[in-house]
Amino acid sequence: MGDKRLAGPTCLTMVCTPGIDQGTSVRSWSPIPGPVGTALNGLTSLAADGGKLVIDQLLLAAELRDQGYGLLFDVYGPKSLGGGKPVAEAWDTRINNMGRARNAYSREHVVEATPAFGLLAQWFAGNDPMKAKLLQHYRSKQGANRPMTLAELKSMRTYFDLFETDHYSTNLRPAIVRAMQGETVAVDTDVRAQNDALGNFPIHLRGTLKIAAGTPAGGKEADAYFGRLFPVQTDPALLFEGTMVWSDKWDFDSKMAEFVAARAEGKSAGRDVKANLQVAAVAALVDGVPFEAVSEAVKMTQLSGQWPVY
Repeated sequence: MGDKRLAGPTCLTMVCTPGIDQGTSVRSWSPIPGPVGTALNGLTSLAADGGKLVIDQLLLAAELRDQGYGLLFDVYGPKSLGGGKPVAEAWDTRINNMGRARNAYSREHVVEATPAFGLLAQWFAGNDPMKAKLLQHYRSKQGANRPMTLAELKSMRTYFDLFETDHYSTNLRPAIVRAMQGETVAVDTDVRAQNDALGNFPIHLRGTLKIAAGTPAGGKEADAYFGRLFPVQTDPALLFEGTMVWSDKWDFDSKMAEFVAARAEGKSAGRDVKANLQVAAVAALVDGVPFEAVSEAVKMTQLSGQWPVY
């Protein structure tokens, strides 16, 4: 997510002093300041950690509020004082600051300290079982790495095509050219892929690329993934055989500016406005700590003109 420093009020003030019981099951009611919220927070958290959780939640709420005000100023404030920034850039900066503040708070406390926003997390996951699993890991595992199994890879409806070199597999262009000239080319590089649970993510390939001798057993017919109806065919047909490892930094970093820039150039962008709004809501309101999701090394093949088999 780039520079870890906040562009607005620092979230370091939210770091709790030592002595909080990390295993406490006591939860507070709301991060929103006010007489009722303060009273309820005081009753629930006083027994847990002497009231420190209340203070931290009020500081977190202030940070989120200030970043929201900062966003409005960035967009509508006087240009002489730095206002009038492009909307997408200002949005990314402020939402990412909110996310880092929320992550810092979650690292210091048992996560899900604000259960009212659990419904928001469920809304984000929707009906995607893998997204729900990863979101639960984000909310409960304090940043620990999360392995992904072959069964889980198969459960995700994923688009990737080793022979689509315009956007997804640009690193394979030189190897494809050499293979089409009759070489058996060693491959050790990344390509890009896309699904709902991981977004746009890298797949690391290791194996060989060569002219295909017939169609390998188990080859799939053309199918529709994310609206792309047919995989790319080469002449002569090529075959990749080897292993792949999927990986993703699972966080909620806003990429509105990236989307706007891509659309301005007539290119496709992985995360549209709706998805960025979902990311913003979770980053600001749902407790959790970013983590790395990494798969086991999985055997896979792809014949040009067919989808990968694994």
